[in-house]
Amino acid sequence: MSSHSFFVTTTRGLVGVLEQELYALGARVVRPAPAGLRVRGPLAFGYRICLWSRCASRVILHLDDFSIDNVDDLYRRARELAWEDHLAPDGSLVVDVVAQGEVVTHSHYAAQRIKDGVVDRMRERFATRPSVDPEQPDVRISAYVRGRGCSLGIDLAGTPLHRRGWRPE
Repeated sequence: MSSHSFFVTTTRGLVGVLEQELYALGARVVRPAPAGLRVRGPLAFGYRICLWSRCASRVILHLDDFSIDNVDDLYRRARELAWEDHLAPDGSLVVDVVAQGEVVTHSHYAAQRIKDGVVDRMRERFATRPSVDPEQPDVRISAYVRGRGCSLGIDLAGTPLHRRGWRPE
């Protein structure tokens, strides 16, 4: 059973409560981070958090950390990752970017470059490309850029966990 890294977000002030909750769910390694916790475990553990956590906001399956010198580095790295392991060639995606720092000054442009890298990789391998669906994507890619560092992952639930069971009118 392979081990994955997850970043579990929560409201500031609830990190301690979330930590207790994750240990109760079977977390092995917990490291605090601003507004969340980094944990390791099998993929099933990530889904268990999505189902049972009362404090978590999002559960991000961590894929890669890397340094960037410009926005095109986001494209290059996104194109290198094996998105076909997570996304069907005819599926849909959306990219969310949180950016703080001097390299990325426009989060929408950064999201576009990451999306372009993913789409180009899929088109290169399968001669078709996933579509962009901001409302109900099959895969929600999460990018956090701070300074010259970037972390890429996939939001396992796709929507904030407080919406579990939520029904639109």
